[in-house]
Amino acid sequence: MDASREMVICIAFCAVCQILATKCPPPFHLLELTDLYNDPPPEAFMNTPELIRHFNYPVESHDVTTSDGYILTIFRIPYSNKTADPKVQREPVLVQHGLVCSSDNWLLVGEESNLPFLLADRGFDVWLGNSRGNDYSQRHLWYSMNSTEFWDFSFHEMGVYDLPAVIDFVLKTTGTKQLSYVGHSMGTTMFFIGMDRHKRLQEKVRKMVAMAPVAYLSHIKTPMKVMALFPNGIYSALTQIFSGGRIMFTPFNNWLKKVAPSFCSGEIPTCFCEDIMFFMTGFDYSQCSHRTSSSVAGHTPSDGSGKTLEHYFQWVRSDTFREYDYGLLENWKRYGASEPPIYNLEVNKVETLVLYAQNDWLVTPEDSTRAFRELGNATSIQIALDAFSHMDFQYAADVKKEVYDQCIDFLV
Repeated sequence: MDASREMVICIAFCAVCQILATKCPPPFHLLELTDLYNDPPPEAFMNTPELIRHFNYPVESHDVTTSDGYILTIFRIPYSNKTADPKVQREPVLVQHGLVCSSDNWLLVGEESNLPFLLADRGFDVWLGNSRGNDYSQRHLWYSMNSTEFWDFSFHEMGVYDLPAVIDFVLKTTGTKQLSYVGHSMGTTMFFIGMDRHKRLQEKVRKMVAMAPVAYLSHIKTPMKVMALFPNGIYSALTQIFSGGRIMFTPFNNWLKKVAPSFCSGEIPTCFCEDIMFFMTGFDYSQCSHRTSSSVAGHTPSDGSGKTLEHYFQWVRSDTFREYDYGLLENWKRYGASEPPIYNLEVNKVETLVLYAQNDWLVTPEDSTRAFRELGNATSIQIALDAFSHMDFQYAADVKKEVYDQCIDFLV
């Protein structure tokens, strides 16, 4: 099937899904302006420290500098006010977001369901990571964030530079020898890369939870499959021309996150907002609320590099878990070979729990299972709900019951 035909099918499918989505009222209801806009929840416009304080948890902000000069801002919830003596040493757990997300995205479904609060309530010292380039990590020792050099990275650099810097910082700050790690989507990718390229790190991680782990993408069902059909390097080059190497043009992105929460809080547009997210990750109306949709719209997308998305496109084409493909000549210069080096999942001996969803269009059960089978010390659990999808791991109404309770039981 050629690219043009697949594009037509995707567009047609999106239109049909919107028409058939019985949750959305018929078009004539668009005339009822009260259905179009509601006041968004205050969480839609709060940053991570504000969100944490909003729910009466303590928060600290820390800067971590990587060996290649990026300055990452990470946040800490050292204890829960619901638990005993805050001076007691607790096991640290590092929680890492996915693509075009940030620490904000773990804090948008309410106090009783937000993973960082659940972990703190169970006695963990919780650290929320922010990868290079996102809204909290846009400083560098010698590059301006407006330079193309700043945005010349993918999740490879996150695994090779960001991950070891943050792990070492957390362990030094807490005075502990090990931490646990929870990653969603790209947060798992950078972990797998870090464990392969820095095997010493494995001794510093007690357990790892991989939610919707991304190492293979050959069975992907989203429009990314069509985008990946374009020649290698096209998307990365276009983002350099139009947005300086970022995934999105910054002024538009900032404007979008200001107006979208109000738009997405209404009865009618919420369906549209949900469909945009679902079409990229898998449809699950039963798990999404207007309040959560509005909150997510105020925080997503966070910033990121076009090269990161290009790297994922390469995996769709190659069906291989490997480093960035620069093309034949540049590969010879960088790698001494015509093809990029392979990442090895088998070397990861950290005890790992893989959680995957049947209706995940981005990381399908086939691709999740393939990664699980290659990991050196892992068990896997499929989420029980058939409609559960990729973003449900953070935003589902039943996320505590279906995901986080299992996650915490594994970590304790």
